[in-house]
Amino acid sequence: MISTNKIIQVTLVTGIIVAIAGCTTSNTNVENSFIENQELEIPMQETKPIHKTIYSKQKEVQVTLPSEWKAEDEPNSISLVHAVSSDGSKTLDMSRYKRSDLASKINLTDYIGIQQEIKNTSTDSPKKKERLLRTSEVTIDGYTSYVKETEMDYDSSQIGYITAYFERKHHFYTISLESNGGLTEEDRILFEETAKHVRIYHDEPTDTSTVESPLELIDRSLDESASQISLPSSWTVDPQYSKEQEFKFSGFLNTFNNESVMIARYPKSFGTTLTKFYSSMVKSSIEPYSLIPLPAPASVEINGLKGFQVENYSEATKLKTGELYTFLDTPKDFVIIIFTSKASRFERVKPDYIKYTQTYREIP
Repeated sequence: MISTNKIIQVTLVTGIIVAIAGCTTSNTNVENSFIENQELEIPMQETKPIHKTIYSKQKEVQVTLPSEWKAEDEPNSISLVHAVSSDGSKTLDMSRYKRSDLASKINLTDYIGIQQEIKNTSTDSPKKKERLLRTSEVTIDGYTSYVKETEMDYDSSQIGYITAYFERKHHFYTISLESNGGLTEEDRILFEETAKHVRIYHDEPTDTSTVESPLELIDRSLDESASQISLPSSWTVDPQYSKEQEFKFSGFLNTFNNESVMIARYPKSFGTTLTKFYSSMVKSSIEPYSLIPLPAPASVEINGLKGFQVENYSEATKLKTGELYTFLDTPKDFVIIIFTSKASRFERVKPDYIKYTQTYREIP
């Protein structure tokens, strides 16, 4: 039986709440009360620890985590949500990939394969082969998700991953928990609880602004001579290009936005003139993958080097990309500079690519 005192207490509290609510205006916009990566502390149940809800910047999704976790804003990151445990030993990341940047009729299995390829070409510290521990399924916001648990050895450390993949109308989604020292049963319980409270508020594509990093001059030697190009500091060296190849390549990656640049040097024996070399490369390497009729190239001159510049949209390995090609005539060789981004992003970053290309120069 509820005591009279408790009834009075409840009545008083209710009256205070009603009084406070009456002071607010009826047209208050709840959305305006949110801030980027807002953290709201809410009790999951009275008998459970306090949790917090973290929203993505444009309120596309929400993730609920233990209260000691903190959201982190990573500049240039494609993550919708990125959070770290209080001791830094665990991170949770949620991201999505536009269907319009992928080949037609692609399915979830294809998407998982693409993500695995991206992971395999990561520029992280040397690692041993990934070990698959087990797979399962989990329901995330009403959608069946494929889950896999893996472990990798990074130098002397062991890293465990629990990753879930699922699809909606406009995007494929990835949620990944990373745990230093390998996976534990506690990690599995944490991931399951987190998955239960993930919410997708809107799946429509959103326009994320390009965050530019300060330009940093990066000097890369392509052969016996050297060249320089200025790129944002977030771009790192792509290790897949080496001097063992027949032609000299240098590559850089911006893994946050899936961007890359490749600089290739070809001996002039491949064509007596830049025009002939350009025509040959277009027919053999560009047009077969192009999604659009290739426009006429623009004539350019970059630090005394004459050349051609052309943009293109292509589809290869189930990805749709936008590309800016620059062909330059140097005293000894022909040089090609190729900037690549996801197709949906290309128009916004193309001016940046043109600016970066204009910093290229040969060093005698």
